[in-house]
Amino acid sequence: MAVSREVFLNAPNKGVLWRKFGSNGTEVVIGTDLAHVITCDHLFLDVAVPESSLESFQIGKPVQYRLIGSTAWLTGHIQAVTGSGNNLQDTTLVAQLQPEKKDARIFVKINAADLDKPQENLCFAGRKVDVKVPREWRPSVWLSRVSSFLV
Repeated sequence: MAVSREVFLNAPNKGVLWRKFGSNGTEVVIGTDLAHVITCDHLFLDVAVPESSLESFQIGKPVQYRLIGSTAWLTGHIQAVTGSGNNLQDTTLVAQLQPEKKDARIFVKINAADLDKPQENLCFAGRKVDVKVPREWRPSVWLSRVSSFLV
């Protein structure tokens, strides 16, 4: 019984523990995932945006971002867009935005080569950023926002 209480595993590659499925003392079944380890090969930003502006965020569109504390602006590209109905708290994540009621999310793919030593900095997991997303002038959206104040 003592031998089956704990086991030490070697990760197949170097990375950062992103998700841990289960807690200490949880029984596991052969073949189930125990953890999700991320590598710095697939970095992304998780950005809260107003849901009313979702149509402005198109997959592939460029986004400028800056790590808080840095002066350099870098470029990434929108990889996915999701609405506020998908903002469920995930307790297995190592870092997550605090969801607001009407915030949608965009996921921005960034290039690890643009950052200084991402592997040594835990892939910058949980790091906050400033983001600039170019938006197109859409008179119909502007008019609907102005008219909502007049009612």
